[in-house]
Amino acid sequence: MLKRGLLLSGLLVAAVVGPIGYYNAAGYWQKLRQALSADAADQTAIADNNLPVAELPHSTQLAPPAQKQTTLDGTPILPISQALDFGITPGWVIGRWPRVNTCTARLQLKGYRVPLVTGTSPTDLAGSLTYYFNPAQQLQEIVFRGATGDPTRL
Repeated sequence: MLKRGLLLSGLLVAAVVGPIGYYNAAGYWQKLRQALSADAADQTAIADNNLPVAELPHSTQLAPPAQKQTTLDGTPILPISQALDFGITPGWVIGRWPRVNTCTARLQLKGYRVPLVTGTSPTDLAGSLTYYFNPAQQLQEIVFRGATGDPTRL
């Protein structure tokens, strides 16, 4: 029974991979040759130190720092004092975060919920902020739900 299962699995893999390999074999060989020759050329150029900095391979160059710090999913990192400022507007909230959820949990108030990350140290905060604005677009309430690794700074 085990031999039959392995045989059927092998046939299934061959049925899927076989045609792909057959029709793209020339392309695979060409890519393999380019990769091998590029690695060898990069290693000799780095060892010789004859190339100017602009011609070094991309893996050895450092990228310039980003203008605005963000997390991996695009959430901006900002200090808590800036996030809890009562002078902000709905336009600032929408322009600052890539994802904004709207809610109307409070009577006569429109809520904008956003993710909050204040940094990467244990004393920083991570969670969600909900800004509640009145019909005149003035901030009335801020609700934070989240956590911190070390609450001593709070």
